[in-house]
Amino acid sequence: MKLYKKTALFLGMLLLIAAAFPFFASAYYDSSLDSYSYFGKETVTSAPAAYFFDREISVKTLGVVGACEISDIKYSAGQFYLLDKAGGRVIILSDTGELKRVIADNIGLSAPEGFFVSQNGSVYIADTENGRIVKTDADGKLTAVVSAPDSKVTLSDSAFVPIKISVDSAERLYVLSRDDTNGIYQLGLDGSFYGFYGSVPVVPSFSELLWRAVSTKEQLSKMLLFIPTEYSGMDIDEEGFIYTTVSTNTDSEMRSFLSSKSKQLAPVRRLNPKGSDVLLRNGNIPPMGDVLFDDAVSRETMASKLTEIAVYKDGIYSVLDSTRCRVFTYDKDGNLLFEFGKKGDGISDLGTPEALCYYGDNIAVLDAKSGSVKLFKRTEYAAAIVTAAVCEKSGDYEGSAAAWNDVLSLNSGCQIAYSGQARQALRDKEYRTAMKLFRFADDTEGYSKAFSLYRNELGSRLATPVIAGIILVAVLIFAAKRLLKKKAKKAKKESKTRGLLNKAGYGFYIMRHPFDGFWDMSFESRGSLGGATVIFAAVVVLNLLMQSVSGYLVSGNKAATDNLLLRGCAGILVPAALWCVANWSVTSLMNGSGNMKRIYMYTCYSLTPLLLFMPALIIISNVITLDEAALYSILTMLMYIWMAFLLFAGTAVVHQYSSGKTLLAIIVIFIAIAVILFLLLLCVTIFQQMSEFVVNISEEIALRN
Repeated sequence: MKLYKKTALFLGMLLLIAAAFPFFASAYYDSSLDSYSYFGKETVTSAPAAYFFDREISVKTLGVVGACEISDIKYSAGQFYLLDKAGGRVIILSDTGELKRVIADNIGLSAPEGFFVSQNGSVYIADTENGRIVKTDADGKLTAVVSAPDSKVTLSDSAFVPIKISVDSAERLYVLSRDDTNGIYQLGLDGSFYGFYGSVPVVPSFSELLWRAVSTKEQLSKMLLFIPTEYSGMDIDEEGFIYTTVSTNTDSEMRSFLSSKSKQLAPVRRLNPKGSDVLLRNGNIPPMGDVLFDDAVSRETMASKLTEIAVYKDGIYSVLDSTRCRVFTYDKDGNLLFEFGKKGDGISDLGTPEALCYYGDNIAVLDAKSGSVKLFKRTEYAAAIVTAAVCEKSGDYEGSAAAWNDVLSLNSGCQIAYSGQARQALRDKEYRTAMKLFRFADDTEGYSKAFSLYRNELGSRLATPVIAGIILVAVLIFAAKRLLKKKAKKAKKESKTRGLLNKAGYGFYIMRHPFDGFWDMSFESRGSLGGATVIFAAVVVLNLLMQSVSGYLVSGNKAATDNLLLRGCAGILVPAALWCVANWSVTSLMNGSGNMKRIYMYTCYSLTPLLLFMPALIIISNVITLDEAALYSILTMLMYIWMAFLLFAGTAVVHQYSSGKTLLAIIVIFIAIAVILFLLLLCVTIFQQMSEFVVNISEEIALRN
């Protein structure tokens, strides 16, 4: 009979866990959207088109003699420049796409892949297969040749195979070499090698260093090397800063960058004269292309591969994503302004985009698959966003406010527009309005600044009333205590409710004397099952309150998207149920003295620190700024450390274990929890597959009938 009850209890707990366990659906990127914007990091909303397809310049219709394979495009002084890799030449077109002339076709270029055009019409070509850089004047006359730098000087074992080039105002050459991880070659026009530029030192994690320290030579030989960054695209702005892209990041590295914003993994960089990355990444989404890697249509996991970059002006730049054939545009602060482009075979789609450049306010994209240059014109929506960003950076705040209003009239879901309006409200000292707008835009840094100013303003106004209120409350509490104390003396019998609360209050004694407290609970009948349940219920309610009323800087905008009842209840119910079931299962095999009742009781009493800390955390979360968030983190950590120590003490006392055996038991309990979760997930998966099978069979029968 006893075994039957235990089995029934075990199955009941499993059903509770299965019912309460929150299986959240993953956020997916929808490749069917022509144009979209992000709201937060996991919400994609449809947006007006930023660019529309204007026309196509097909190499086949230019009338150029011989084989032609375009590898790069540039625009300068009203002319398009096309680098012909197959023909070893530069084709110059008018801005309407008409052939003007062909240059550099007689200087022996061999499969050139990249080039740069200066404002005076000089052309610098990365002569890839010949391993050199050549310069021509505007008429195509050869004026300089820069040979590969001596390996004795560069101290590099990699061959010099130039594929991209940029040139600054001092005519220093910045060259990307294929499969070279030393950085960017910095060369003089006379062939001088100034050094590698923008190389990023690899800093392995502590776990990687530890693993290597204990590995054998055979294991080390099979491990991946710590390989530095290899750049894929490059451009230069009017101030001489070099913008680069990195396409070698794996999906896991891109996910890591999204969470950490580590410069070592940054796929877009802005290099100053010292070669240090100074790109600003102040937006909710760092410059990295798509942040949702799982495609809702194909169900494939595909992080963006940024292969090329083009700088516009005023710090605005665009990057080319070869994975989904899209162009993403960011401002100087790293805010995503808009995106455009779509993978496909249509005339306005991109098949295999390889290069891009600005021509005026518009963008040209080289599509290798169609062998053409596709021209896209900026729409009113994109123009309004760019105008707003430029006006704000130049100090024209009235112009930026008007432009942000125009943006919202075209797209009411534009997140950066709300941030722009919030900054204007902040400048106008309308702090509450700014806080509301920053929160709607999910801009935590802006909200923190506005809240700090609002708090200071409110504090200066309400300082005297607040102090008077605190004194009044203290007097009332003192008077209430005296009154309750007198009534308690007159009371002869203790009510059931009061007795239950007293049993629950035993948890505060356990907090101060954990080993004595748990011993008395187990063997001296202190505490009770009802008191433990009161603590457990109170913690569930407090956790629900934390999920719903905690400050924005702590909880974010989860209230609008999450099931708070599920998160608030399951956040305590599920871990506690898993712990109790796994605890009973493991300790029964390890000769533990505790039964399920005692396990449940000491687990609930171990949650007592949450009763003290959670109310304080709720209050603190609503009055702190980002600069003060460390206090919240410290208190949270202290709360969980205290709770973990009580669980350790309870496990040792209730099951009569030594310290070593207690630690071993806890480790095994967590392993058992992992096994239970795995079995639950397996059951859910099997159930889903069976459901799909039944639905498919039903549809098949219906079709046959």
